[in-house]
Amino acid sequence: MNERPAYFVKPAFAFVRSLWKNGIFELNLMLTPRLTAGPEKRGSGPFDATLGALVGATTGGVLGLFAIGIYPAIVTRDISYLIKFPSLSLVSCLICAPVGWLLGWLIGPRLGRHFNSPKVEIVAGAVAGLVPVIAIILWVALRS
Repeated sequence: MNERPAYFVKPAFAFVRSLWKNGIFELNLMLTPRLTAGPEKRGSGPFDATLGALVGATTGGVLGLFAIGIYPAIVTRDISYLIKFPSLSLVSCLICAPVGWLLGWLIGPRLGRHFNSPKVEIVAGAVAGLVPVIAIILWVALRS
């Protein structure tokens, strides 16, 4: 039999690591935040990944999934309302994530430059991601 010795067996993640070393993932620099760049060079374009934009999109997307059901769940004291409207929750997530990205991109780097701290940029992105979520919660509250 022509079997390879055990030392030729590569772990499953070796292929992904080889892609990383070959530079396949470096082609998509748009989604790579420049953490080592100074605060004055962060966030040059609206589609550049800044810390504020990434945190804003994450906060908006995750909390946007539950934004439709938060108000009815609080009023009726029934937690099942958080997942009762799956299609509306998906639409809410698809609205909150890009709006959170945009607001995080607008607010995060400016506050990060002002206070010269990436932590401030992250907090500003989280607050920016909460803005569309709170807007949808208020819209649901006013409609009901």
